[in-house]
Amino acid sequence: MSKNKRISGKNVEMKDRKCSANEYFNRGKTSYKQGNLLIAISDYTKAIEVNPRYAKAYYNRGIAYDNQRKFARAISDYTKSIEINPNDAAAYYNRGISYGKQGNLPQTISDCTKAIEVNPNDALGYYNRGYAYSKQDKLARAISDYTKAIEINPSYADAYHQRGYAYYLQCKFARAISDYTKAIEIHPNDAEGYCDRGDAYREKGKLAHAISDYTKAIEINPSYANVYYWRGLVYYEKNEHSKAWTDMCKAKELGYPANLKLFAKRMKISEKGRRN
Repeated sequence: MSKNKRISGKNVEMKDRKCSANEYFNRGKTSYKQGNLLIAISDYTKAIEVNPRYAKAYYNRGIAYDNQRKFARAISDYTKSIEINPNDAAAYYNRGISYGKQGNLPQTISDCTKAIEVNPNDALGYYNRGYAYSKQDKLARAISDYTKAIEINPSYADAYHQRGYAYYLQCKFARAISDYTKAIEIHPNDAEGYCDRGDAYREKGKLAHAISDYTKAIEINPSYANVYYWRGLVYYEKNEHSKAWTDMCKAKELGYPANLKLFAKRMKISEKGRRN
């Protein structure tokens, strides 16, 4: 008998008898890891039917619903999990994330705060609350939370990156560059990190550095349309119009809404001014 047939036979056996809640739960976990969300949700539901107080089954089903972008159902399951186990920090911050995806940032902040109360060393709670504060333009609070997340987890690349972006929005470009650099050191293949650091260099007038970072971002992700656009603008500022035009055309080709007619007109005016 082949290995596949043995596995298939085991599944039939599980279907033919009533499984325990743990068996359904573990089967749901396996299906989730394989990307079979519908089957995972079905098994978690069966686990809950067998054991209506199975907090982890509600929690995992909530994650599966969130992956399906069924945020209301995810929130409902996280809430049930919290009712059964009010000391589960992960359930609070995951519910907060689902609220955030619905645009309910105050509830995101509330849930992340609760997660932090349950577990003061929860870097994810601080990070997600900081992200919500950033979305509300409460940048000082966001920076404070990102800083706390970094204190708890000094290798938290996303926290460095988002704190860098908050500094960028405050026009504190040197601090932004420092944080982007730290994020890149942790994740050297993060194209977005190079792109955002390039933006900060551009704002500081360090155009060569900006071009270098944009070029690195493109090497990592050759389909990064935005980066071609911004590198094209920097080339334009450096009066390297041929390179600027090539990048603008590439950005347009990749779907960036670059106005090539207007850009060509600007280059023509610029070239005429230099000749005069």
